[in-house]
Amino acid sequence: MKKIRSLTQLNDLIDSDLATRKRILTDIKLAVDGAKGSSRRAISLSALCLLYGHWEGFVKFAGTCYVNYVHHQGIPLKRLNDGLTCVYLRSHIRGLRDSKKISLHRDFVLLMRNISNDPLPLPTKAAIETYDNLNSEVLAEIIHIIGCDHHWYEGKKIQIDEKLLRHRNSVAHNGEDPEFDENDYSSLHSEIIEIIDQFRDDVENAAAIKAFELQHYHTV
Repeated sequence: MKKIRSLTQLNDLIDSDLATRKRILTDIKLAVDGAKGSSRRAISLSALCLLYGHWEGFVKFAGTCYVNYVHHQGIPLKRLNDGLTCVYLRSHIRGLRDSKKISLHRDFVLLMRNISNDPLPLPTKAAIETYDNLNSEVLAEIIHIIGCDHHWYEGKKIQIDEKLLRHRNSVAHNGEDPEFDENDYSSLHSEIIEIIDQFRDDVENAAAIKAFELQHYHTV
């Protein structure tokens, strides 16, 4: 991924990615709506998996772009919000876990004792993890990293966990899901697109208001 240094770059990348995903999802929804009989069943099951794939894919892409943007703002560790600080420390702890070098552990201790005023590299590629199972709990962790408000998403737990993820997992693992009604696909499509749009807005707004910084460092 290219270096993202400006809000315009960030927004353009996120918006372009989402536009492509929406075109694909619109096409598959039209296919579901126009299909009949057994074809409608097969297409709706395929659409369900595709809808989940773009849900997970967009959240990971937009979140990664956000961390990339923050990384290139040169924010010192002591000014990062708690979520991003945890991301930074997690990357170091993973490296220490299997290391026998005391020097690496010593450097980590020094980092904790003297939090640097210098910008520190964020692990942009590994910061946002969905674990191939983007449920509401995993989403909450990602939202914490970004620094935006999670309350709106709490009301979408059923749509994410029960209507989308549970059925998708059944189809992905078994090839079918007797509990999924293909007539419900249209409404599920609309609900997930709404959540995706909200996530896009929240990521772009978080960057604009500098939600990646601790509150007392905000200048807007």
